[in-house]
Amino acid sequence: MEDNLGLMLFERLPKGLAFTPAGRAYHAEIAAAFGLLHRATETLRPAPKRVTISVTPTFASKWLIPRLPEFAERHPEIDLRILATEGVSSFEADGIDLAIRQAQPPFGASLDARLLFRHEVIAVCAPGLVAGRDLPLPLDELTKLPPLHDTHDLWPRFVGR
Repeated sequence: MEDNLGLMLFERLPKGLAFTPAGRAYHAEIAAAFGLLHRATETLRPAPKRVTISVTPTFASKWLIPRLPEFAERHPEIDLRILATEGVSSFEADGIDLAIRQAQPPFGASLDARLLFRHEVIAVCAPGLVAGRDLPLPLDELTKLPPLHDTHDLWPRFVGR
């Protein structure tokens, strides 16, 4: 390029190159031109469909994330964002398109709620707690065992309290 223009654009230094004053001015104009080309090209490309999903951390790690590679392969045009939180998200304020939660109706009138799947709650314990007993334990014996605690507080509902 220097030969074509008939002037030096770079100073050759022991540790690399530096712009000459002419090179610096030329670079500024060329960078602006490439920026214009880039913006014009981007307007021709369709923006990726962005979908933001709010899920609980457990659902994200145990169910959603293991399925993401297959989803991305099938739908490369979708820019999927995941917000993993126990908190309830605001569709408007948080920019959420879809939320997956364990819940029971009624839901807000403006929400379109769909049942994805039923989930079954089961009690599990260390084998030593039930050694020598017939399984499954009757409910009255089950309630005498140490209660389970979880973020959804399912134990009282499980034992009917």
